[in-house]
Amino acid sequence: MSAACPPIATTWPKVAPRAVSGTPIQTAASQIESQTHFLHKIMMRSQRITFLSTAPISFTRVNCKQRSEIGPGRDAGRRTHGRVRRMWASWWMLAEAQRWAKMERRMVRRMWASWWMLAAVFACRLPAQDTLAVTRISATAGDAVFLVDGQVLEAAAVFTWPAGSKHSLEIAPWQSAPSDSKTRYVFQHWSTPAGALPDPSNSVTITADPGIPWYNADLTTEYDVSINFYQCPDGGCAPPGTIWLNQTAYLQNTDVWLAAGSTVSLDASPNAGYVFAGWGQNGSLAPVYTFVLNGGTTVYPQFSVARVIQLM
Repeated sequence: MSAACPPIATTWPKVAPRAVSGTPIQTAASQIESQTHFLHKIMMRSQRITFLSTAPISFTRVNCKQRSEIGPGRDAGRRTHGRVRRMWASWWMLAEAQRWAKMERRMVRRMWASWWMLAAVFACRLPAQDTLAVTRISATAGDAVFLVDGQVLEAAAVFTWPAGSKHSLEIAPWQSAPSDSKTRYVFQHWSTPAGALPDPSNSVTITADPGIPWYNADLTTEYDVSINFYQCPDGGCAPPGTIWLNQTAYLQNTDVWLAAGSTVSLDASPNAGYVFAGWGQNGSLAPVYTFVLNGGTTVYPQFSVARVIQLM
């Protein structure tokens, strides 16, 4: 048996064919062809090729130039079976990929839904006092002193308080300016963007509210007008005259506080036995003196004893 021509499996004894009367003699090639056709039908119905034969398998030599019909049929079955398995494997992998993609989309949607629900629940459970109120406390005069919750402040300050919390504001009814003893600030009321507080007191309690961004102590500035002309002794008072300031009489030295920018009207009236000798601060001899108050000032009305004059 030559190595170039492989043996082909058969199921009949290796004997020479004999002629039967009336029956044509079949060659080995035709017998092999019929056997191959039969096996091919079986292979198409089953995934495995099974040789059903009671006779022993023997090998015979055929024409080496003709390709065996058994080998290609079996290889075709194997290739078909492999293609089917690969096709089913591809379908399964595609189905699994689609299933995992759907699961991933559902997980992402659930994750976002859970996050929003958690944020909503957290926001709903926040107590009201966690809302902060930023509040500025100030006074009309930049150098005025006031108190916030007992803390002394000399300038405007900003506080961050929980909404709804209570706080005290306090300022003196009046106070001197730190840099000028003849200037003072007089409290009027506490005010907000909505206007003055109903309580006119200089000491109030407020509630922190995000809708009220500031509180201000409204102050007016006053200047001192000092009248210096006579000091009454303890035993009695006999002044040389009377000084009228804005129609108010003063008989001795005094300090009068008037609003900044107001008009001051002075009138010197000598008593009996005295004559008015002028204003010492400017040398004017007129008994009436009027000016606009733009700062603290001191006036010096002067009186002299009247002398008897004899006419010749």
